[in-house]
Amino acid sequence: MRVSMKWNAAPSACETFSYGEVEDYTVNIGSSSKGLGYNNITIDGKLGNEASIFDASVSPNPSVDFVKIKLADDRNATFKVTTLTGQQVLTGKVTHNNLDVSNLHNGIYILEVNDGQKSFTKKIIKK
Repeated sequence: MRVSMKWNAAPSACETFSYGEVEDYTVNIGSSSKGLGYNNITIDGKLGNEASIFDASVSPNPSVDFVKIKLADDRNATFKVTTLTGQQVLTGKVTHNNLDVSNLHNGIYILEVNDGQKSFTKKIIKK
């Protein structure tokens, strides 16, 4: 069972969104027989085969001049940096180069990396 919650809106099936949460649960449903004690339904909340769907890291964080976005694979991805109020301040394609944040004001920003199907969101601190 998948439970999906999108910030400030209702998500549609298979949608990629920046702010929200998706949780997967295993639901085991068995037949019930009162005399045999098989009337329990268990939900354990674990799949057992969970894997990161978008393996990425951002460093250094906090940062003064640059941020390095490192993806586990060489997928084509784009990035955008927004303020906490949603104002977009940087955009571009993720490359092996550093992302220059030296012109940003000190504060907290939201970095979103998106490959068109999956996204990775991380708070970054510019000091």
